[in-house]
Amino acid sequence: SGEFRQGRSMDALLSAYRMGARVTFREMSRVSVEHHLGQTVVVDLGESILAYIDELSAVSAEAYAFEQSERAGAVDRRRTELLDLLLLGQADEAALRQTATMADWSLPQRMVVVTLPVNRSAGLRIRLGPGTLVIERETDAVALVPARKSTSARADLEKALRGRGAAVGPAGGWEKVPDSLRLAVLAASVLPPREGPEDPRIWADDH
Repeated sequence: SGEFRQGRSMDALLSAYRMGARVTFREMSRVSVEHHLGQTVVVDLGESILAYIDELSAVSAEAYAFEQSERAGAVDRRRTELLDLLLLGQADEAALRQTATMADWSLPQRMVVVTLPVNRSAGLRIRLGPGTLVIERETDAVALVPARKSTSARADLEKALRGRGAAVGPAGGWEKVPDSLRLAVLAASVLPPREGPEDPRIWADDH
């Protein structure tokens, strides 16, 4: 657990275990030879050391994985809290940036809000790529996606949302997130539903 918190990898820890085992075995072998304990004792000592290192490595790997899981869960919770703040529009920039730092998330200059039925949100965060925040509500899911300035940005987002019945709000800064959500929801509610996998997404800007 301590190794994970201090930023060291599991490989570094296991390597230290192996080095410790070699040094220990070398020293025990030397003492065994000096006291004429015989080859059988040296072999038994070696097997005992290896068995101990195997057990220690297994316990350490389990603890390391647990810390990783706890860390990921804490970050997810903080990102959900951050998205709630952005959607509600009830925090100032300083508070948002502090929450974003705690959530290990960089506040983009511009972003778009996407809303879609919650039953079509599986794998959405991965599909939309790094930097996306996703929250699931009772009937819909909401994603906050950093807005890129490239000419292919819309086409890429269109492709990522294919077959999900999504509506996309206008791009804007953090203070415009509630408006972007409101317009995306409005567009989805007043325009005919688009159920086919190849149907284009609803872009509030187009209406």
